[in-house]
Amino acid sequence: MKKFYALVILVLFSIACAAGRTQIIEPRKLGFKNFAVLEITDFENNVGPACPTEICSRIPDSVAEKVKTLNLFKAVNRVPIETEVVAEEKTLILKGNIIEYNPGSRGKRYLAGAFGWGKGFIMVRLTAIDKKTREEIFKGNCGAELSGGVFGGSFSGAVDKLVDEVVKCIQMNY
Repeated sequence: MKKFYALVILVLFSIACAAGRTQIIEPRKLGFKNFAVLEITDFENNVGPACPTEICSRIPDSVAEKVKTLNLFKAVNRVPIETEVVAEEKTLILKGNIIEYNPGSRGKRYLAGAFGWGKGFIMVRLTAIDKKTREEIFKGNCGAELSGGVFGGSFSGAVDKLVDEVVKCIQMNY
């Protein structure tokens, strides 16, 4: 019986929980399916030095890879910064601004993450722009939260969940 309780406690403390959410600020004016090409730029860091700089390129890199596998667009281009060249195909630019970032406390997540201690979170404001007309097509927030996990759970779990939320947002607006 003691082994059972020990196993239950071990499972509770080893489960990493990353949850995501999306909030639409301005509903889309035009479906993303009206565009042949998706360009994803580096995300901007609006929270300062607390947020590691590699996250600003890691998130859009991962989003681009996942969206490519969905075959929603003829091409998915990952560009560090927006280019002025207007493509022949109708192009949608996806920009992101990191507006909230808190890695939380890995030690607190290790000790009592199942009870909400040490939560970490990240929130990104997405903007989709028609490259030719410069009209904003969509604006929304995607976020992810991390609590618990083996040895406190790595914050990369929250980043991975955020990537999934951004891809889901693209699919919902397609």
